[in-house]
Amino acid sequence: MSICVKQNARVKKNFKPFLIILPILAILLSSCNGQIKISVDKAGNADIEFASSMGTALENLIVSLSSSDNPPNSSETETPFFDSSAIKNSLTHSGLKNIQVKTPKRTSVDFSAQLPDLKNKQNILAQTLKFTGSSLTFTISPEIAFQIKNSMDEDVQSYIDLLMAPVFSGESMQLSEYTELVSSVYGQQIADELLASRISIYLSIPGKSKTFEVPLTQLLTVSDKLEFYLN
Repeated sequence: MSICVKQNARVKKNFKPFLIILPILAILLSSCNGQIKISVDKAGNADIEFASSMGTALENLIVSLSSSDNPPNSSETETPFFDSSAIKNSLTHSGLKNIQVKTPKRTSVDFSAQLPDLKNKQNILAQTLKFTGSSLTFTISPEIAFQIKNSMDEDVQSYIDLLMAPVFSGESMQLSEYTELVSSVYGQQIADELLASRISIYLSIPGKSKTFEVPLTQLLTVSDKLEFYLN
C-alpha cells in the first residue's frame, strides 16, 4: 500500500513534466489501436510510422491528476496530451530523420520518420533491425530496451521507471505479477485496459510484407527476446 501511495504521489507531483515525457512512452501507453510500420528499402534505409491512442482509463487517470489541484478550463480540456515539439526533439535525438508528428485527437499521436543506414549499429534503434536484402528481423529484448532507456536523460529514465515494465528493468516477472503491480499502483481499470491492448507490427521490404498482432503485455514483460521475421 505504501508503494501505491508513493508512486501516485510522484506522478501527481511531476504531472506537467510527465506530459512532456509522455510522447516518448506513447507505445507503452497505447490502446488496442497501437500500430508500428517499418518499411526498409533496398539500400537499407527504414521508414518508420507509428500511431497510438490512449484508452479511456488512462485518459481519465491523467485528467484526474491534472485537475486535482487546478480544475481545467474549457481550453485546457481540448489541449492534446501529446507535445508534438517534444516528440520531434526526442526522435531527432534518437538519430531519426525527416520527422513528421501529428496529434489528430487529444489522446492520440502519429509520427513518421526515417532511420538511415541500418548497418550503423552505433544507433541503438538500428540494433532492433537486421536487414539482409531478402529478409528483415525486428527484435525486442530487455538488453536493447535497457540501452534505449540509458541513452535518455535522467528525467526520462525516471518516468520510464514509473511504468515498472520488466522489459526495461530486466527483472523476471510473470504477466500476472506485472498486471497485479500495475493494478495496485494505478488501479484495476488501467490494468484491465493494459491486458486488452494489442500492438500491430507491420514489416515490409521490397516485394514482401507481413503484419503481426501482439499483446502489449507480451512486449512489456519479455524476459529473453521477441523476434519478428519477414523472409
